[in-house]
Amino acid sequence: MDWYYLEDNEEVGPFSSPDFQELFNSGRINGATAVRNSEMQMAMPLDQAARNGLTDDLTLEGSVNCPTCNASVRSQDLIPMDDIVLCPNCRDQYLQTMREGIELSETGFEYASFLIRAGAYIIDLFAVWIVQAVVGFVLGFAIGIAGESEALANALSIVLIVLSYAIPLVYATLLLGNRKTQATLGMMALRIRIVDKRGGDCSYLMAFGRYFAAIISSIILGIGYFMCLWDSERQTLHDKMVGTYVIKK
Repeated sequence: MDWYYLEDNEEVGPFSSPDFQELFNSGRINGATAVRNSEMQMAMPLDQAARNGLTDDLTLEGSVNCPTCNASVRSQDLIPMDDIVLCPNCRDQYLQTMREGIELSETGFEYASFLIRAGAYIIDLFAVWIVQAVVGFVLGFAIGIAGESEALANALSIVLIVLSYAIPLVYATLLLGNRKTQATLGMMALRIRIVDKRGGDCSYLMAFGRYFAAIISSIILGIGYFMCLWDSERQTLHDKMVGTYVIKK
């Protein structure tokens, strides 16, 4: 099968499957490169072609996804830049925006809309409620058994209260601060994630602070959440307070 790729809007090729494989292995092309084979009517990103089952004659194993654009690249081609890691394509954009004094977040992302974020929030509420319900049932049963010991029952009641507040905090901090997820379960389900202002990972400290900043967004009648309706970068108040963005994957 013959393969082609686009470079400067011009088609380069044809290449046999082994030769095209070597182009990928060498880093000349990656998951973001527009490609087509002799059976495809139009070019598409190599990643998309792989998802559509059009690359059976190629082996993309050993590749990883760029944390910024999610394109498939060889792991050795990822380049550390400041506090983030970029593929060659994103590196060029990053350097250009830095030269122009522009944050990467202003140019490279598609921000998640209010409705998508609201849907993710509802899923997260349900997930946290399930955990709280299970913990509450177990501790409630234990409190019932310990009813004859007032001191033990009181201690278990305090533990139950503490856990009811700690569970959502731990849930948000561990999932948002984890480099492998950068998203809660609701965000994963709707294919959105959180990044900092340069497109880097959200740290555990940022996720921890963002949870408490979200409380401020809530206590002012939820206005902090609704801010993303009119904000050009779809940031809520708590996003602005800690410097995070919610983007589509």
